Amino acid sequence: MSTQTAVPVPTGAAAPGGVRLRLPGRTRTALRALHIVFSGGWLGLAIAMLTLGLSAALATDAVFAPACYTMMDRFGIAIPIFAIGSVLTGVGLSLATRWGLVRYWWILVKTVLAIATIVTAVGLAGAWRQQVVDQYGQVVDVPAWLLVGSSGLHVVMLGVATVISVGKPWGRTRRGQSRARRGTGPKPLDRKSR
Repeated sequence: MSTQTAVPVPTGAAAPGGVRLRLPGRTRTALRALHIVFSGGWLGLAIAMLTLGLSAALATDAVFAPACYTMMDRFGIAIPIFAIGSVLTGVGLSLATRWGLVRYWWILVKTVLAIATIVTAVGLAGAWRQQVVDQYGQVVDVPAWLLVGSSGLHVVMLGVATVISVGKPWGRTRRGQSRARRGTGPKPLDRKSR
């Protein structure tokens, strides 16, 4: 088995730094597979959080609702791992393939959705989840429906990012268009090569 490493490849004088990282086929395929695993896992965890939040909010059993919140708290530990893994592998793929990080709108929109999901999950939902777990059975400042709503929003955002990955809509950004006109960017892809 040969060892393959990422090799800077010249992409033209207009490219920042004059190089673009190019990964060998197996490495690129492995990175893409990791990205799919992290992204799918993140979406799956968001669906689990929504299901547990709904179950807890609708529960009439005094034991079942706290168990759901405890499971949400435990799943909350795994979410940052999958979220960060998804973003890092996505950025790596963008930088190491013809898509680039800022050449196509679909990549920018996916990146914004991922960052917004991380910020709301950590900044809002994580704190709400911990507050509900700590204060269950008492008067809670944060209604359980805020957890359900935030989890639902995360499922929608991650679902939209997944659909965008498949369809790759909207074409090139202004930067991508100018690079294509100068001939320094990648050649347009036909539908079959996506």
